[in-house]
Amino acid sequence: MGLFAFIIGALPGVITLIMGIKLLGARDRAKNIVLSQDYDEHQMVLLIQEMTSYFKIQGILIIIGVILFVLLGVTGFIAYI
Repeated sequence: MGLFAFIIGALPGVITLIMGIKLLGARDRAKNIVLSQDYDEHQMVLLIQEMTSYFKIQGILIIIGVILFVLLGVTGFIAYI
């Protein structure tokens, strides 16, 4: 039981770490674009890919949060009745 709780408890930290790595990668790509003298389309594509994956993860987390909120609300309402 303790191992299961540890894994579930570590999951938000792992997700936060992944999102931070995506943002750091996007920052590096943006810095390369700003500091380069010529237009580098490849760096721009990589920047957009990093940001897209970050926003997909964020969107999934928001959807999960809304679903859990609704489920807890319905459960609380049923328990009240």
